[in-house]
Amino acid sequence: MKEEPLANLRIKTEGPIAEVYIDGRRVPRVTAFKVEMNSMEKRVAQVTLRVQCNLDLETGIVPELPEPWCWYYKPKYENFCDPRDSNGKDSHEPQDS
Repeated sequence: MKEEPLANLRIKTEGPIAEVYIDGRRVPRVTAFKVEMNSMEKRVAQVTLRVQCNLDLETGIVPELPEPWCWYYKPKYENFCDPRDSNGKDSHEPQDS
């Protein structure tokens, strides 16, 4: 399997203002970024961007959403038990009805 080349990421900062470019194209509405590099693992920088955006997520799975949106999903199975509803119980197993 042929590996795709790495994206060319450029971050230009001037005081508290930063502009981020991926493969020469400016990424609009970047509110924060974090750069991590571990020379023992990959020797490749890992960059996390926080971007204000309209999200179109095409996937076959439903991702776990953060609070407060995580409670808006209707359980697929009626006897589904969320561990957060267990009132201090340690079990994460579904409860029998």
